[in-house]
Amino acid sequence: MVDQVYGVQGGIEDAATVWLRTIGRTPLLTVEQEIALSRCAAAGCHQCREALIQANLRLVVSVCRKFIGRGLPLNDLIQEGNIGLMKAIERFDPSRGYRLSTYALWWIKQSISRAVQANSRCIRVPYHVATECNKVSQARTRLSAIFGREPTDGEIAREIHSDVASVAEAKRVLLEATVSLDQPLASGGGTLADVLSTDAESDSELMITRMEHTARIAALLAHLDPKGRQVIELRYGLLDGQPLTLNEVSERMHLTRERVRQIEATGLRRLRATVMVRQQRDEYRG
Repeated sequence: MVDQVYGVQGGIEDAATVWLRTIGRTPLLTVEQEIALSRCAAAGCHQCREALIQANLRLVVSVCRKFIGRGLPLNDLIQEGNIGLMKAIERFDPSRGYRLSTYALWWIKQSISRAVQANSRCIRVPYHVATECNKVSQARTRLSAIFGREPTDGEIAREIHSDVASVAEAKRVLLEATVSLDQPLASGGGTLADVLSTDAESDSELMITRMEHTARIAALLAHLDPKGRQVIELRYGLLDGQPLTLNEVSERMHLTRERVRQIEATGLRRLRATVMVRQQRDEYRG
């Protein structure tokens, strides 16, 4: 609907002005009219559904004005609010005795809130996390005015009936900031991407190399029996990067030191033989 006005006027400011003037001329519905239109809309009448939408567009605008300055322009807020209004009309049951505007208010707010939380940040956070962040931010402001100081995480948690860990996580998300890779450096030469690209590429190459080595080692160890594989992994720190001595391995596996040495020697011989067989096979295929 807003897009139709765009085509006529050709500008955002003109579109918003004409849109607000148009919906201002639409008369409000009486209770009897609202009930009749709602029943017809539920029966599949598109004209009645459109009439309900047109009569409640001013409600959408009044809700949207409360979300101005949160990262989305007014036109986008109106579009999202209209989506919420249409969902409310589809689910509205006039037999329950309340007005459509009362029922639709929650749907409109939810639709706009989800849009703001999804599009106002460069990195999207889940809806429940964003909701928790809003609660923490509001409680923080409210308690700061009461105490005259910055409230603790425990005080905020009690205020919103949450736990300290959730409050700390929400504050961490609120403090996170995004930085553009095209941001110029203070020295005046190049951008942040120029500095990070080399390090990022080298880190990626190193990570891929380590993954390849890990996969090769795992394939070789698969040729050993479980006890031999465990001894090799513990002796050379293949699991946690901490190699153990013969005494430490013997204590952990409840074996004698000599028996651990024998298992290690046997395992290494098998690994060397496996490597030699693979090398010969590769040379033959080459």
